[in-house]
Amino acid sequence: MNLVQLRNSKSLTQLELALKLRVNQTTVSKWEKKKALPSIKTMQKMAEILDVDLKSIVYCFVKDKEKTQNE
Repeated sequence: MNLVQLRNSKSLTQLELALKLRVNQTTVSKWEKKKALPSIKTMQKMAEILDVDLKSIVYCFVKDKEKTQNE
């Protein structure tokens, strides 16, 4: 799953996730578009909010980054 799918599985908008993480909606958008990477601390909080383990969050970003590099 990618970040959009994880966020949608909890019925959260970008804005709602941003507010929970105390970041701008633009920041969440950049993460979802792979234009920025959250800190490990933010990933930990994201894992708690999205009710997944940290490994799932990290894998989401690593997997997506590898995919875009291979295209």
